[in-house]
Amino acid sequence: AVALLWSCNPGLIGQIDQTFEFLQNNADTPPAGNCGAPPDNQGNYTYGYGYLNVYQAGLAACGTLEFGYLNGHVYDATTGNPIAGASVTAAPGGAIMAVTDPNGYYTMSLIPGTYDVTASKAGYIPQTVQDIQIFTNTVTTQDFYLQWQGTWTLLPDNPFDYTRFDCVWFDDGTGPSTYNQKVYCPGGRTGSTTEDPSIWRFDPVTQAWSDTGHDVYEDVSNYTANILRDENYANYGLAIYIISGYDAEGGGYTNYVQRYYPRTGTVQNVSTDPWPVTIGGSGTIPGACVNTPDQSKIYCFGAWESSVSPYFSNQTWEYDPSRPAGSRWQQITTANLNPARGYILAAVQGNYIYAIGGDYQYTGSDLVPTNVVERLDLTNLSAGWQARAPMPVALSQGRAFGLDVDTLGLNVPVGKIYTAGGGDWPAETTEAMEYDVASNAWNQGFSDLNIARRNHAGVFIPLCTPDDPTDLMPSLLVIGGRSGSDSPPFPQPEYFPFSCAVAGPPTASFESNSPVCLGETMQFTDTSQATPPVSAWFWNFGDGGTSNLQ
Repeated sequence: AVALLWSCNPGLIGQIDQTFEFLQNNADTPPAGNCGAPPDNQGNYTYGYGYLNVYQAGLAACGTLEFGYLNGHVYDATTGNPIAGASVTAAPGGAIMAVTDPNGYYTMSLIPGTYDVTASKAGYIPQTVQDIQIFTNTVTTQDFYLQWQGTWTLLPDNPFDYTRFDCVWFDDGTGPSTYNQKVYCPGGRTGSTTEDPSIWRFDPVTQAWSDTGHDVYEDVSNYTANILRDENYANYGLAIYIISGYDAEGGGYTNYVQRYYPRTGTVQNVSTDPWPVTIGGSGTIPGACVNTPDQSKIYCFGAWESSVSPYFSNQTWEYDPSRPAGSRWQQITTANLNPARGYILAAVQGNYIYAIGGDYQYTGSDLVPTNVVERLDLTNLSAGWQARAPMPVALSQGRAFGLDVDTLGLNVPVGKIYTAGGGDWPAETTEAMEYDVASNAWNQGFSDLNIARRNHAGVFIPLCTPDDPTDLMPSLLVIGGRSGSDSPPFPQPEYFPFSCAVAGPPTASFESNSPVCLGETMQFTDTSQATPPVSAWFWNFGDGGTSNLQ
């Protein structure tokens, strides 16, 4: 009833007493009660003020108002096709909303004035047109053109049920093969107190899962998988590292540093360099770990354990395999998180590590998330973690993806970070958001997951198939996780696709002002085309002379 009155008469918005009076004064007379009446004899204690008569209240609040009209269409900006089922909302008075019909048409009645009007639909980027003037008994037309941004698409169930685990994209530069250019999932939690050490592999081209036949050294959960070019690279290739983790079967936090080499199938425990962070003598799991873009180091930051106050650590540690065994971990004493926290969403964007949200308070029965975002400059560690724009909502136990301009030359949204899932313990969320690095701004309108989940795996697949913009190449992929229970079945995978374009050789093309006479200057105009654009030139004049000028 309140929403209807505020919709037809925006002047009532926020006027609680006046709105109440319209409803009270136009209510139908209540039946006689047997519990007495208040001193003002307005209604009685049995039936209150009477039955709401929204129609009469509406006539009283809105019947004398004059209206103007807004209509138009909502279209797909790329195809030009009408978009049915799009919402069109006018502000102020956010309850004033219309929905487009199968032809993309909408219409609404508005009190004369100035409005900001927004058109939106899931899978599209919302569009807002500001300062639209509405005049009495006049029709104003405003069309909208929405850019398609995509939606998350469900995949068939994977053959294993894992939660509180991670997966990682593996590509050693040797091209597609049985082991290479695959997603690897090195074990995970299968129930409240059970885990599975099996390492599974996913091929995004065939969308087929396979058991590698290899097991991690110790099955753990609550970990992040990272890629590292370590001291065994020449013999074994790139390694997948698992730092620490929770042993659900044993009931404690491990300090194992495990690694798996997909090229050879070798599994090892790096016993010389266990995870070093403890709280009150108790083991911990890192808040998050990431590898550097060149895969030379791993950084772990924050930590958590559930038995000893203060429960959380703010420390940042660097693992460098080039150091001697026994000294590969080094604390970055200038880089302490604020606040200390665990279960952090983490991403790498260029030379920066982003620590997004996470749990920072524990009451013994409840974990409380924060919306704090910080970043660490890998080229200036002494500057420590620097605050960035906070998330629109506080989240933990989700996944973040960093998309960089250097991601294999793909034409994907560069300079962006995406988050997917997580929640406020014990609840899960479908929330997915986009962060723009350059503007330091969050977009909460990014498409949400189909299934609410937390403690799931997250992978960015950077391959490109330009002929199919809806497949997994490239895409954000989430797998498994908790959704309502720590017992299986866990949620099926889903992915968010990006379109892409493979960079080809440039097409050289130059125009000149020829012919010219001897001694005159010849000018050339560069009309060459390439993706990405040409950034360097080399001229060979055939007489031994060269130039790098455009």
